[in-house]
Amino acid sequence: MERKMPDDNPSITVSDLDTKKLAFLSKWLGKNAIVSKGIAKALRRKMLSKTKVRDYQDNIKKQYVAYVNAKQKTDALLGDLVTKYSAYWDQMEDLKIRIQQTEAEIRDIASRVHNAPGDSPEFEEGTQRLSVIQGRLATIDMRAGVTAEAIDRRREDLSEEEQRKANAALLLDRINMASRQLEGMRELNGESVLTPALVKRSIEGDDEAENTRAAAVSALEGIHTGLAETLEELRGEAAAEDTTSDRLTELGSDLTSAMRAAESNRAAPIRDLLSIVEEMRDGVLDRLTELAGRDPVAGREVARQAQMDETVDKLQTGIDALTDKITSVTGRLDAADGFKERQRLAEELRAIEAQKAGLQQRQDQLIAYKEQTADRIDRIEGIAAKGAAVNLLMAAIRDGSPTPEDAFQAYLQSKPVDARHIEPAAPTNSDSSRYKEEVLERLDTDLATYTKASETVVPEARMFLSEPDITHINQDQLATLTMMITNAKALATAGKYDEAEMLRTDALALYHTFAASRHFALPTPQAASPDPFDAFDRTLVSVGVLLDTLWGKGGDTDNALRDRLSDIKAMRDAQKLQADPDLSAATEALSTLEGDIVNATVPDSDPVVVETDNAAKAAAVAKAAEIKREMLDIFQTREITDLSLLADLPEDRVIAITEPNGEKKFFEIKMKEASDSNLMIDRRGDEFKNVPREDMTRLRQQMQMLELLSETNAPGCADMLDAATAAAQELLEQIKDGDAYKAAYDEITRVSDYLAAVKTRVLFEDWRPEGYGADKAAFDRLKDSWEGSKKPADVVREARALHDKFDQIHKPAAESLREDHGVAKRKLDEIEQDLSADKNGTEANVGAKIAQLTKMKPEDLFANTSINLDAKTEEEKAQLQAAPDIIRGALAYLKDADKRFSGAQGKVRATLLELREALETRSRPSVDEVQRRADALSAELAGSLVELDNLLANKASDPEGFLLGMAAFLGEAQEGTMEARNDYEFAEEQKRLCKEERKKVKDWLEENSLETHANYTEYASIAAALDGTYDAIGQNLKSSKDYKRAGQDYMDATKNWRDLFADVTNAQEIAMREWFFDFAAWQTKMRSSVAKVAVAAGKVQEMLNGKFSDDERKDEDEAKAAVAAVNAVLNMCQGDKTGVLVFDPVVTQRLANLRDPDHADGQLPLKEKKAIIAQLREDSLKQVRRIRTRLETDPAFEVYRNNPLDRGQTWVQLTATMLNMETEILKHLAP
Repeated sequence: MERKMPDDNPSITVSDLDTKKLAFLSKWLGKNAIVSKGIAKALRRKMLSKTKVRDYQDNIKKQYVAYVNAKQKTDALLGDLVTKYSAYWDQMEDLKIRIQQTEAEIRDIASRVHNAPGDSPEFEEGTQRLSVIQGRLATIDMRAGVTAEAIDRRREDLSEEEQRKANAALLLDRINMASRQLEGMRELNGESVLTPALVKRSIEGDDEAENTRAAAVSALEGIHTGLAETLEELRGEAAAEDTTSDRLTELGSDLTSAMRAAESNRAAPIRDLLSIVEEMRDGVLDRLTELAGRDPVAGREVARQAQMDETVDKLQTGIDALTDKITSVTGRLDAADGFKERQRLAEELRAIEAQKAGLQQRQDQLIAYKEQTADRIDRIEGIAAKGAAVNLLMAAIRDGSPTPEDAFQAYLQSKPVDARHIEPAAPTNSDSSRYKEEVLERLDTDLATYTKASETVVPEARMFLSEPDITHINQDQLATLTMMITNAKALATAGKYDEAEMLRTDALALYHTFAASRHFALPTPQAASPDPFDAFDRTLVSVGVLLDTLWGKGGDTDNALRDRLSDIKAMRDAQKLQADPDLSAATEALSTLEGDIVNATVPDSDPVVVETDNAAKAAAVAKAAEIKREMLDIFQTREITDLSLLADLPEDRVIAITEPNGEKKFFEIKMKEASDSNLMIDRRGDEFKNVPREDMTRLRQQMQMLELLSETNAPGCADMLDAATAAAQELLEQIKDGDAYKAAYDEITRVSDYLAAVKTRVLFEDWRPEGYGADKAAFDRLKDSWEGSKKPADVVREARALHDKFDQIHKPAAESLREDHGVAKRKLDEIEQDLSADKNGTEANVGAKIAQLTKMKPEDLFANTSINLDAKTEEEKAQLQAAPDIIRGALAYLKDADKRFSGAQGKVRATLLELREALETRSRPSVDEVQRRADALSAELAGSLVELDNLLANKASDPEGFLLGMAAFLGEAQEGTMEARNDYEFAEEQKRLCKEERKKVKDWLEENSLETHANYTEYASIAAALDGTYDAIGQNLKSSKDYKRAGQDYMDATKNWRDLFADVTNAQEIAMREWFFDFAAWQTKMRSSVAKVAVAAGKVQEMLNGKFSDDERKDEDEAKAAVAAVNAVLNMCQGDKTGVLVFDPVVTQRLANLRDPDHADGQLPLKEKKAIIAQLREDSLKQVRRIRTRLETDPAFEVYRNNPLDRGQTWVQLTATMLNMETEILKHLAP
């Protein structure tokens, strides 16, 4: 049972501690509390003396008394503050927020003190924190007084009647808010375990507890009724037109006093109810057991009680384990030295705390569900009573008692007034027998539905698997519905179709009421407590504004206060690294600083400087007034004649003009709905349609800044004011020149149209010369962000310069790159063609020569090649003896090989693949390098042809050289051809398998739809993504001709298609042992794919720097700068990106816990495990998508994807890996 602190109004001493207070303190006064820890470390080894126990207890009492007095003083200060400024409450938003934060902090202190462990009282800590709050309240009071004076001055500008009406409206709003608070009081919101259903239920068999309950409930009702009457009296007097402003102020204070008195008076009866909460709960459980004998829903509730107790205990085991882990990590955090290590441990600690919070939330939900048992009994009893009442009425109609008409009228009278009218239901031909049959048939159908519902179990109503099954309705409810349908049939048979339709409709509504009563869900989790850093940062910003204001007036010239503010920020940042942040010291320092800023004085100024400053201020005021008048034309406005409307208009929509005679006029800026959203935007004047709203907003901000600066008292502010005035004048002239903005928009449009033209767009999509990417990004930034940040003339100049670059530099460079790329590709094709034995190849090539050799008989080839082996070494003999066999084998293989593999491709196969891969980067360095190496390769192959001809021509004169040379040449050709052939067959086979698996999924998608399969859209999306990967593999193969890589890609794709088909067709539950996903392995795969970026970038960099070292411009500064810029980009691409590819270890640990039968998570019911798995799956997918987004937005990868390093080939592999990972997660983490 929760302990409540007794109410204490006057200051107390130790001698004032009565029985109730000592009963409250007993938790911290017992010997067990002393021995468990604290001073027990010194006392465990010897008996605890009575003197030491008494000293300890006296000390606790003193701490408690100090806390009580501090709490009462703080509450009084807070109450006085609220009362003092009640008339300004709704106009001082900052005060309201600070008061609410302070109240929340006081409640938190009280909660920590009340719930402190018996061996660790927190009275001293509570007293210290309350002292800090008292100082803060004094500062708040000081600032609120300044604000109140400003509000009073503003009110003086309004007429007395307008001021009275405004005050009355504010007071009525406060009364309405108080009425809502009263409803919360009646519902016992925030009163821990108490609910209206629990406290209203009498306690059987315990007269003392029942008397306490009844008295407390009666007292609460009296308090609530009295407060309601007071609110109505206040509302009536506040709404009266003859109530004066002074009286309204008094009524505001009365309202505050009434609310605080009600809160205070409720404390005693609430405490009494809490003292007997266990007795009330026992009574509720007894009633629930009694109902279980005749109501299956009640029976299920009884079964749930034991199951919930067991689950709460298991959750507590998990919470305790995590608490121990938190203690361990906290110790390591305290002992850690390096910032990085402390940061890592702090993150690990937060993850464990989040996991613990999840278990705690589930436990809190179960406990809250148990505490709401009385509410569910009310619902069960209410449903039963409703069914019984209808049963009696239906029995009277069935029996015609006292008469059929009277019985039906009695039924009508039982319905709500607005539902007693019998709606006509029968058509004009209702006298036909066919219509009667239709009516009776509908009634029979309804009865069949109700009968089926009484036999059908409601699976979704279960909370635990061990719960007894319950049907949609029970047998008593079925009997009631059956009697209603029987009566409706009797009425229909008698021709009373309207009455029959009413009974049928009522039966259907009652059925849904019965069915809905089977579902009792867990309470919604409580909202997370606010981040203490958020509240602290808000106060920090407010104090910063105060300090800026002081500095603007010439204060804090030595920056002493500014340095203290910086120190406080450092204190806050240090606490962010702590496992259990404590902002009390920082808060106290901030409160002290706030008071010092408010009390700071401003030094006197030099009269000469003051005169100059005043002149600048006057100029600023005049310029602000001029801008305001111009804004009446820049915006569409209307004059506000009813000044009471000002309270409902935002400040940025009102323009205040002061006429020369001193009269103030107010104008509202007209608004309209934006064309691309439902947001409201300003209406521009007819002559200013081309002016960006961003610049109009800037002008309004400049005007407001001039007004604020003109109020500054900072000495020497003339230069600052002159500069601001000049800037405002320049912006005003710019806005008034509408043609300049039109020219800027036209120039931006011209460049956009140029880049969007089909030929230009396609050219730059495929061919990106050096420097194009940076200029395109510069134009995009200019197009998207110039409004409100650049002058129109600057925009026109920059846009034209970029257009000239695109048209005169990048376009010719892209066309040249495209042409040279084609030349390089043709050179590679010619090399392959010449290496082949295809009839299209020239006869004077290596491939044709090998084709001729394959047509010869080996004996003819070996003719005249006899060699005397007597003079040879054993090694030479072995080589010469093996050469003929190598030649025979190679010729036989090459002769039988498909023509696409015959010839000598094997000799340079790896080189050709490497060149084609480099060529597909489509970068200038790569294209130039490929052309150079292709020329060298052609020369090398021409030399090989000459070498081969020489071997054949000199075989008689040099048989030994012929045999060894021919064996080496043909052996190498055979080896490369075999490898190429195997790669091709491997790729073709994998493609065939992939197509088969792909077809299975395609067929399934055609046969199903969203109507037949709940996850159809998800599967269709995955299939579409896999289709994109399949097409990309074919495109890559076409350009690279790398069959080995294509085969591996097809194999991976086949597995994905097969897994997807298994997913869409397998309706069985995945066993718990399959809830596993190897995050480490997939992380390695991703890092392997990403590592290729650095390799590709390194190759390009090597080629670039090698070529530049031989370039005639290598000593020119401009050329050096250009190469250095490219190297900077390539270095960025080679940077380590593995830090991005990291998964949250909490998910992996949670999965392991679920699979561990000894862990608390592993002991959860299957339904709860499934819910956790579903959440883990979503968390995992979010992490994958986070990584993908991070990679896609990384500037290095942007260069890598769109600029020339790889032309997207490796990027396809990376995206395929990410997609495969999502597919595997969906499969293996399916709940």
